[in-house]
Amino acid sequence: MGYNRKIPPIKFIESKCWYDELIEALEYNISATEDTLIINQAEKLLEKIRTYARFKTNEDNEEIADIRFFEGEAEILIFQLLLSKFLSNMHIEVTMLKETKVLLKETVDLHKESIENKEKIFGLLSENILLKNPVIDVRD
Repeated sequence: MGYNRKIPPIKFIESKCWYDELIEALEYNISATEDTLIINQAEKLLEKIRTYARFKTNEDNEEIADIRFFEGEAEILIFQLLLSKFLSNMHIEVTMLKETKVLLKETVDLHKESIENKEKIFGLLSENILLKNPVIDVRD
């Protein structure tokens, strides 16, 4: 009786660049979320990809990655890629909000400083005008 070996039916053949982006996306999900299910799935996919990916050279002399997945793994991979994009966009939006808040605070501080400077200038001008032109009391 022979050994029955099942080969994953879904085959991804992509550039080395795509392979690197895939690894980066899975690593990002591991670091950017606290959900243990998502982390475990990403870690398992990372291990499988690093273990079973085969690199070849295509007819254009470019390095390509040949990776095979079972249906469930492919579903999880697609989910992980979408999640990575979503999380990175959320990170960008949160960063932009924080930067906007800082800029707004700086603008308010500058406006307050401008008002204070105007009040000082007005006070100095008022004193100067009063010294040059004292108020004449008409009751005399």
